[in-house]
Amino acid sequence: MMLRGQKAVKIVIEGVRKNKDLTARHVHVNQLVNTWEPSSPVQLVEIVRNGVPVLSVGMFAKNVGLQKDVMFSIIHLSRSTAHRLEQKNEVMDTLRSDAFAGAYTVIQKARKMLSSEEALCQWLNTPIPALGSKAPIAWLDTNQGRQIVSSLLDQVQSGAYA
Repeated sequence: MMLRGQKAVKIVIEGVRKNKDLTARHVHVNQLVNTWEPSSPVQLVEIVRNGVPVLSVGMFAKNVGLQKDVMFSIIHLSRSTAHRLEQKNEVMDTLRSDAFAGAYTVIQKARKMLSSEEALCQWLNTPIPALGSKAPIAWLDTNQGRQIVSSLLDQVQSGAYA
């Protein structure tokens, strides 16, 4: 059964918080990652307010071909803190959940525009003149940076950027 929507996300988050079995946690987190398609900005805000399980960061990174340490760096979560949160099956605070949601949104936008995970990883890691000759991934660690990359994607999609 595929869960969808805000209620499903709350159920999965509650299950992740309560469940101590590692295998079951991964099943719950898989469901969370699969439902991480907010149907509205309001739903996205609720997900962020409830906190995103740190396990979903690593799973999302793996799904898009990135190392989880790269994603942890983007959301300013140290390796040791991430490891501790993973071991305790904790959710991230609102600030880091919001950073993850923002990075997720931009990466998904790029993912939809590109033909493969390989193309996505190549694009994320290739310096672009419009970004000061830095790779898009280097801009995802701040809200302003995410907005800049998102705007660039909009320009590329509309054909305004050559």
